[in-house]
Formats: sequence, structure tokens, C-alpha cells
Amino acid sequence: MTPKQETFCTYFVETGNQSEAYRRAYPASLKWKEDVVHRRASDLMRNGEVLGRVKQLQTETAKRNEITIDTLIQELRDVMLLNPKELIEESGQVKNIHTLPDAVAKSISEIKVTELQTQSGNKVITTVKVYNKLDAIEKLAKHLGFYEKDNKQKEQQQTVIVLPNNGR
Repeated sequence: MTPKQETFCTYFVETGNQSEAYRRAYPASLKWKEDVVHRRASDLMRNGEVLGRVKQLQTETAKRNEITIDTLIQELRDVMLLNPKELIEESGQVKNIHTLPDAVAKSISEIKVTELQTQSGNKVITTVKVYNKLDAIEKLAKHLGFYEKDNKQKEQQQTVIVLPNNGR
């Protein structure tokens, strides 16, 4: 493996993007058209030695950070199952983040607190954004092979209609 291929592997594991990794490993490609960079990066990823090194680096990274498929699935599951009622008091106020269960708190992507001065005094507005539930569902469905099963079912359900030739 060449030093540039090794650099490509490292950047791919860092960014998760073949084209970006290629541009960083091969600076001359910064002047190339996007489709050329994409094609070259794809070709490089088909190289068995490069692909093997990427898999090795990914495995090392996962072990070093104690990340497993199960932990990733659990994180996506928490986002998918989030019930907004767990974030809001009956009065309409946002609950204190320190009192939320971990699964709920980890589903929050952003908390923004804004103070407004009004004629009647200061007013605090708390905005809570959560991770996208549909994205989590789609990622889980892909990972668990639900789409593959659906595609196979569609293939099995194809109907063929044979019309009579009528001498034509």
C-alpha cells in the first residue's frame, strides 16, 4: 500500500466520505471535477488492500471508543421512541434536563434559551430541538434489513400476464 493510499484510508475513516478522503490524500484532485474525484475514490475503495485497511481502521476506532452495533442501535432506538410528553410539564414548561431519563436527554440535539424584555418584564423562552425521528427509523430499517426484505417480497409478488397471440 502506498503512503497516499494509507492517508486516504485514514481520512475515509475520519470523514466517512470517499471523495473528501480522496481530495485530502491527493491534493492535485482539488482542481478536478467532482465526478472524476468520485470515480477515482470509488475505484480506490474497490482495491482489496485499501478496503481491508479501511475495515481494520474502523474496527480499531470502534474498539477504542467502545462502540458496538448494539450501542448504535440503542441510540437510534431512543430517538425513534422519544415521546415529546417526556420533555414538557403539564403546565407547558420544558422539564429540567437534569431530571430527564438518559434516553430522553440523549435524544435532544439542541437547547436554546432566549431572554426577551417585554413591557411586563423579562420573559424566558426555551427552545428544545430533538434528533429527527424519521431519520432514525430509516437508519434502523436499513441496518436491520427491512428494506431488503421488502424488496424481496416485491420481487416474489410480480405478476406476469400472457396475452393470446391471436395470429399476430
